[in-house]
Amino acid sequence: MRDGWLFSDGAGGKLTRTLFVSLVVAAAAAWTSCAEGIPRWGIAVKAPAALSVQLALPGGSAIEVELPRVGPAVFAGKLYTPSWTLAGVRVLPAVGVGGAVALLPGDIMAAGLYAVVGLEFPIPTTRLSLLADLAALLPLPIGAGTLDISPKVGLRLAF
Repeated sequence: MRDGWLFSDGAGGKLTRTLFVSLVVAAAAAWTSCAEGIPRWGIAVKAPAALSVQLALPGGSAIEVELPRVGPAVFAGKLYTPSWTLAGVRVLPAVGVGGAVALLPGDIMAAGLYAVVGLEFPIPTTRLSLLADLAALLPLPIGAGTLDISPKVGLRLAF
């Protein structure tokens, strides 16, 4: 995988590698320190290809960092609204806002605004949840790029 996205050379590859290692370390720390209480940690795999780590806080809020295979790393504060049941399935709606950052060739850093709305479907008797998000990314400064709206689906394991 030396030539792959995770270990590519250059500033973007170094940022990707650093963020990936940080996510793994955070997940390992969460496993040992927060396994039985709040805050709760979770790791998700999403499509299009991305890895994310979430720290769920008391009161229905969360902090999430996502590292996609292609595109900028994003971070967001999320707020979960009261859950409801649809055809016997528990549904957790969420909204979030945050930012995005990417290192481009030539050590140029690009930033953007990030927003997400989504639904989470906890799988009964497991620590897994199915995720369905609609995310929007607006490059900064405004006019530097176009608004990108994309759907994401995934699976999260909560610790």
